[in-house]
Amino acid sequence: MEIKATITQVEGLQLVGTARKTSIVLDTTPKVHGKDAGMTPKPLTVVSILTELLHRIWKECGKAFKVYTDYTLATEHPKRFVKIHYYFIAPEECKESITKHVDRNLSPILKSLKEDIEISYEFTDILPEIEEEKIFSIQTCDGYSIHFLRNNVITGDVDGKWGMTPYEIFLLSLGGCTGMDSISILIKMKQDLKRYRMEILGEVDDNTGVFTKLHVKYIAEGNVDEAKLKKSIDLSRERYCGVQASIRENIPVTYEYEVR
Repeated sequence: MEIKATITQVEGLQLVGTARKTSIVLDTTPKVHGKDAGMTPKPLTVVSILTELLHRIWKECGKAFKVYTDYTLATEHPKRFVKIHYYFIAPEECKESITKHVDRNLSPILKSLKEDIEISYEFTDILPEIEEEKIFSIQTCDGYSIHFLRNNVITGDVDGKWGMTPYEIFLLSLGGCTGMDSISILIKMKQDLKRYRMEILGEVDDNTGVFTKLHVKYIAEGNVDEAKLKKSIDLSRERYCGVQASIRENIPVTYEYEVR
């Protein structure tokens, strides 16, 4: 099965990610854009895992519930995922399903990521302190999940009827992470970048649901030196992009680039 997503630069380091007819704003400069700021790419990885997880739980318990998600990144570049923790606020009849399904072996997205990422959870009746990067999600009675981060809302479900699928969200996380790195490096190189686009493709095994291949196409428009574009991409892939660094080594992530 092939999954597709695209990313287009709006201005500076603010991007728009699109899968089918659904779009979200990606941003690394929330303090600059204020209430118009988008979502930073790394939390999208967690949202992709959550969308899949919450749907599995809902199919068994059939009730609405809430979850806050916190995560820990490595302290040095590339700042890959080290730990993901869930705080569930759920009715009693959902707790057995939650306990069963918070298992990395049931999650195709998690099985596409490195095995040493720690997954933990707890039940709570008290809302934890909400930090900027903490994701607040609601699993609705209608079967889809709504995720909030800063001023952003993402709706998703496994079938893509109400929003993006977990796989599409993950592709935007990877593309946004490496794309923002590349744009930032090109700006520092004083390249005359007019527009930046990305096309992200993922191949998924029909039986396991795990990614078997990822491919990113980078398209830079303007007076951009091709060698510098390649260098910006290589630096991102090898040194800075924490999402790519979190993907298992046996899943190839290939790329191509073009200057127009």
